[in-house]
Amino acid sequence: MCSSGKNVNKELLISEVQTRRPLWQDSHPLYKNKNAIEKIWQEVAAACNCSVSDAKLKWKKLKDQFRKEVKKIPVPKSGDPSLPGKPKWQYFDQMYFLRDFVVPLQTQGKFTNGN
Repeated sequence: MCSSGKNVNKELLISEVQTRRPLWQDSHPLYKNKNAIEKIWQEVAAACNCSVSDAKLKWKKLKDQFRKEVKKIPVPKSGDPSLPGKPKWQYFDQMYFLRDFVVPLQTQGKFTNGN
């Protein structure tokens, strides 16, 4: 078993979680089913050759870092043709499937509250 999630293969963990939508897709029917989720985490841990707690801990750290990286991307203003730069974090592309689930949709326009 790995200790403190340090030896968990991050690419494998991301891949295993990605294929199990109930772990990250809040609209999935099993998302709030604790028994089903625990069983799925057991599958992920077995595939990654680590404990459930290590898999969960490493996933939390990856997801938190992904959230930070997404928030670094500047929100384009209305009519701005330029595309924002992509973060250089090595797991960004692999974790992009989480984009709509970790950061609320942000829009920026000309109008502000009260005007």
